[in-house]
Amino acid sequence: MNVISSSYYSATRKDGVCSGTLWRQKEPVSGSSSELGASLNSLSISVSSSASPEARSCDYCILVGCRLECYESQLVWSRRDPPNVVFYVVGASASIKDTYEISFRLVSNQGTHLLCQATSKECRNVWLAAFQAGLELSLGDFISEPTLLPPEPQAQIKRFVRSNRSYCVSCGAVEGGKPPVASPVKTNSSSIASINLVGTKSIGSNVAPMTQYGYEGKVDLCEDCATAQGLLQHVEFYKLLLQAAQHEQRVLEKARELCWKTVLASEPQMKSDLSENDGSEEPIEEDTKDNSGSTESWSQVDRDTDGTPSPPDSWQSVEDSPNMKQSWIHLPPNSASTVALLEVVRDPLEFGRLATASPFLESLCKNLEDGVIGAPDFLEQLDEKTKKRKESHESVAALKKQAFRVSGDLGCAMKLLLESALSSPSRRGSAQDDILICILDFLLELCEEGETSTVGFYWPQICQIHLRMLPAANIAEARRIELYEDFLITVSCRYSVHLALDLVWSHTADLEESLGNPSCSTSCRRRRHAVLRFVCELESVLFDFEGCWGGGSVSLRNMLSPTGHQVQLLQERMQQIQEMRMRPTFELCRSGRMDLLLRTQNELIPEEAVLEKLRVAKNADYFSCHLNFTRRLSDIAEKLRHKDVSERASILEQELESLNSSGTMGGDPLNRVRDDYIRVMRIPSTEGHVFRSKERTPVLLLMEVVDEGASKEEEKLDEKQRAYQQEDISEANTCTEESEGGDVLEPFHERQRAETDETDESPSASHLHTPKGTRKTSVLEASGSRPRTPRKDVEDIVNSVAVQALKDIVLPDIKASSNMEADVTATLNEISLEDEVEINADNETGLADSDIKGEESGDLVKSTRKKTATRGLLDSKQGSFDDSHNSLAPTGDVRRDVLNAIMLRGMQGNSIAAGTAISIQRSLQELERKRATELLLRNEKEGSSDEDKSSLPQLIAKDDAQPAQTCEEDEVMESIRLLLIQTRVAQGKLSAIDAAKVLQHVSLNRVASGNNIGDEEPGNDGSEEEEVTTIDAGDIDPRLVGCGPVPPAVLKALTLWKGGMVNNAELLELVKKDAAFIRHSVLLDSENVDKLNEDSAFWGRFAFGERWAEKKSRILSSSPEGTLPGWDLLGVIVKSNDDLRQEAFVMQLIELCQEAFDLAGLELWVSPYRILATGRTTGVIEMVRNAMSFDALKKRPGYGKGGLREHFRRMTEFTADPSEAFRSAQMNFVRSLAAYSLMSYFFLFKDRHNGNLLLDTAGHVIHIDFGFVFGIAPGGSFSLEMSTPFKLTEEMLDVMGGLRSSLFSEFVTLFCCGFLALQAYRDTFLTIVEITCEDSTFKCFEGKDTNEFLDKLRDRFCPNKTKEETVAFALDLIKQATTSYGTRQYDLYQYMSQGIAA
Repeated sequence: MNVISSSYYSATRKDGVCSGTLWRQKEPVSGSSSELGASLNSLSISVSSSASPEARSCDYCILVGCRLECYESQLVWSRRDPPNVVFYVVGASASIKDTYEISFRLVSNQGTHLLCQATSKECRNVWLAAFQAGLELSLGDFISEPTLLPPEPQAQIKRFVRSNRSYCVSCGAVEGGKPPVASPVKTNSSSIASINLVGTKSIGSNVAPMTQYGYEGKVDLCEDCATAQGLLQHVEFYKLLLQAAQHEQRVLEKARELCWKTVLASEPQMKSDLSENDGSEEPIEEDTKDNSGSTESWSQVDRDTDGTPSPPDSWQSVEDSPNMKQSWIHLPPNSASTVALLEVVRDPLEFGRLATASPFLESLCKNLEDGVIGAPDFLEQLDEKTKKRKESHESVAALKKQAFRVSGDLGCAMKLLLESALSSPSRRGSAQDDILICILDFLLELCEEGETSTVGFYWPQICQIHLRMLPAANIAEARRIELYEDFLITVSCRYSVHLALDLVWSHTADLEESLGNPSCSTSCRRRRHAVLRFVCELESVLFDFEGCWGGGSVSLRNMLSPTGHQVQLLQERMQQIQEMRMRPTFELCRSGRMDLLLRTQNELIPEEAVLEKLRVAKNADYFSCHLNFTRRLSDIAEKLRHKDVSERASILEQELESLNSSGTMGGDPLNRVRDDYIRVMRIPSTEGHVFRSKERTPVLLLMEVVDEGASKEEEKLDEKQRAYQQEDISEANTCTEESEGGDVLEPFHERQRAETDETDESPSASHLHTPKGTRKTSVLEASGSRPRTPRKDVEDIVNSVAVQALKDIVLPDIKASSNMEADVTATLNEISLEDEVEINADNETGLADSDIKGEESGDLVKSTRKKTATRGLLDSKQGSFDDSHNSLAPTGDVRRDVLNAIMLRGMQGNSIAAGTAISIQRSLQELERKRATELLLRNEKEGSSDEDKSSLPQLIAKDDAQPAQTCEEDEVMESIRLLLIQTRVAQGKLSAIDAAKVLQHVSLNRVASGNNIGDEEPGNDGSEEEEVTTIDAGDIDPRLVGCGPVPPAVLKALTLWKGGMVNNAELLELVKKDAAFIRHSVLLDSENVDKLNEDSAFWGRFAFGERWAEKKSRILSSSPEGTLPGWDLLGVIVKSNDDLRQEAFVMQLIELCQEAFDLAGLELWVSPYRILATGRTTGVIEMVRNAMSFDALKKRPGYGKGGLREHFRRMTEFTADPSEAFRSAQMNFVRSLAAYSLMSYFFLFKDRHNGNLLLDTAGHVIHIDFGFVFGIAPGGSFSLEMSTPFKLTEEMLDVMGGLRSSLFSEFVTLFCCGFLALQAYRDTFLTIVEITCEDSTFKCFEGKDTNEFLDKLRDRFCPNKTKEETVAFALDLIKQATTSYGTRQYDLYQYMSQGIAA
């Protein structure tokens, strides 16, 4: 925009909108006003006196169509605050008496005459051309539409007006009063408007023009009516933009037709060529010759040195080359066609009128006349703008989409989506729209292929891009918004109602920020009415409302309360918009909005109609129920916040009882993306807990849920089982004697497992818990995890399209480093096997998939995810760790380079590396031994039989076994083991002292032989006891070793569990009931039992309270819903008065880090949990199971002088193998600590006191509460934590065994390897942060320059450092953390101020 001075702007007309500075003044009109104007002026309405009729004002004006909006300044327009006045112009002409030729006159539809002055003569001409185009576009629209009559003020209301009490013109509310209810007022269009005059509202602070009542200036409105009026004005502006876009399209098509007719009339040969086509295609290129016989082509015209074409008369002939690529336009550039085209363009009557209506056409004609472009470019740009080469565009779009598949990187797609969706001066026009359509179609195809969760991972960024696009300021932006919103509605309504909920929560949180906070940011306030419109449209399409407009009452609740007239006008405007959408210029491959519009016109087949209505009704029911359910939970948390601490527990129980009795529950409280629905059936009222907090009141709730897909799976399983039985029975009937001795009926669960192993593909890396029935693809691999095109086609696509489309995106590049210096090589020669063993470069250097435990057994290294051929970031040519996906795995090449680099730094004097030198040397020896073993086994496996192949991996499985992650099944087995031992003590078969020995993994036979207590129960003979206890617990499950003979009831329960007839919770409940029966049926020695129950060492497993498996089993046994298929228990924390959007964003980064570690083959462990922001101040957090904060742990009785290391020893003292359990807990501690330390450095996690660090029962460290990230910290720049890269205390070092221990060496190695793994994906992290931080309301981004912020984040990834330099930098970070003074001081500060244990 051209700025004349600090407050004056020259007129600019582009993309259907004319803007600039105007001086305006009302002129007196001879004669009386119109009847309508007189009737309006006679009403005693409270009209704002912001603009006097006779005053001469300088306004920043916006003209779209014939609607002229006048604002106080450009800043007011940028915030989309109400304008001073709005005119619908019906006439415009230049002023005859104007000396400077800068004035013109306007007449509005209300009879208002205006004298306007522009800033210059050129600006006046621009304004007059814009008014002429606008009058041609929409003159008949508002003339045919009747103006509504406002309610006639009654005597009581006139009294309020005379007493200077503000009165809302729209709804009749009076500030500070309660006027009587007026009767409905009829309009001249025979419609009824419900006028609500009851209520006390704040009037006077909200003023806006109400053109529907004929008020061109501002009038007083209440807050609700002002919001609804702003929405109405936005919809009107948006409608005019779309109308102007279609009008310009028609003008361009008419101009194109006129130009082509002229050219074809001057060229008979071209006309004959065109007749061979069907009219939709352009002329097929065919060589033509002029009179001189030389072959010429417009695409081969020589250009001057400055790039502009030579004048038409000087075009030179160029001989066609056999290999020259022909142009789609082929016209002989002779004087006849050129002169004819220029004559048409210079025609002021016919073509001049078209050029006036289209700024693009006007600019194109000017360039043609000035010789900037030639006639071929003129025609080509016209064809490009009118989209006449549809098939060509579709083929190019298909190639571009295929390029994204080849690239396999959603991070690059999101980067391009950001650039193409937002207005960019360097990339405007149809090319930008084509890229946007290509990316959106690509994402829709991913959803169609069942990868909705992959798109859902980037859904927060997709929503943020949409918010940044709003509102539309011109035609180009309106087109892109139409495409983008069509994509959002299609995904929400067709593929995932869960994403629809996330979309509504994201946008309503933004509305809460803009509508309820006058001091909100300019960008947030600017888009408030556009967000209201979109949310209403989304709900209307989701609920299948006629006309795609339903009001948004479910999603917006009390945010939008329009009057009857406003509702009527909104419906009319939206209906006009829907009619224009039926003739789209741009269209996606799938459109949920278009499907609904077409269904209203075309009748479906009855069966399809019923299924469609059922789908819509189910989605609408889930959507509305879940929204209301989450709001009810948030209201409960907010209510408890204002109650006394002593009353909160009882009030919570009452509220939960009321909620359970209401019968209306919601869906999955965490709203995870999945195909099937999860329904909350019941919330146990006595299981809730309210945390003691003043500012916020987090409420911990346990919810009984039912997976609706579980019953379907059971039915399918039963059908398949019956089919297998029928098949096996038929085979048994026809079986010959040769099959004697074999089992005819194979167990069904074994066959099902074998069938799954054969048919299922290897899982890809996952960033979220994959729901049942939802296919999941790695967000770092994107769609590249499956082959789609042949290799040759892929290369052609990349060369022709992908390079052009992705040329601005730089993928990460981590090159293989050079060899170590000679001194390091010489030092490691004695332990290196490189000279003896040659690793095949074509194969992965990491362990084979069969050598590593799967996720089901709890292994942390999910290397099986990389079995499929993928082209993610690690596979791209510019960003890979050599040729192997798992080169950072325990046997990878990069892992070895990292160890060598650490050794080198130790030799150069780094204290951290020097202290771990011995352990690093041993790690290198172990790495080379594993690589050699792997190679030998691979070679042996290639020449061995099938039977030997399955046993070969067992040779190295022991060396590579990782400590298993505690799962629910392990918890159940541990609980059953302790129950069985306690039962034997209760029966008198085992003393408390011997029970402790058994828990220390002493053989039960040795215990029994060393005491006088027999194994026989009183009253039973030995034979009967021997018959009952012939099966040992360890024979049933190795985790029950040492528990002795199993009671009959427990044996039956374990047998049912093994057969899949009961689940884990039911098994534990059966064992508990049997144990309770035995204890109550046998005369016990109460003194010994009490001593056993009070022995804290024996009950060390309860250091973390009741385990989740035990809690689940207990609630299942007493739940009336426990028998339903798919029953499960979820734990969530509901929060109010807290903005969780920032924490949800940080958790997204943590999930991405977890995936980066998995793809690199690292053993690092993180525990991302679900954080769901349901509003600006409300949200739901997934409960972290079996974990306790360091603060609570240190305050528990028995946390002695040994500190954290002693706690690890006590926690593992009574396991089956204490030494192995202790080592496993230490290793879990190291791997999780290294992962969170890396993330603390990269994302600047602060406020890391012991209340925000958790420790689970397996020894993992888990970080929570991410309110202070990316540079903000308690105390600001004076925070004690600002100089600390991450928290690493002496107590943590003691758990690892000190700075010279092997575990600390493992920590150092994992930290360095993890640094390299995250460094490889820095562009993906930067893209996510860039999309989120711009125009964000997060505290960590407030007041920060986006470019500076991104530069600092990029620098933390050390992109310009080599591998050795990166390792050296990581070692310096560890050294800085171990010697940090601020860590200890901050813990002491928290202890002194908040009472948090240090």
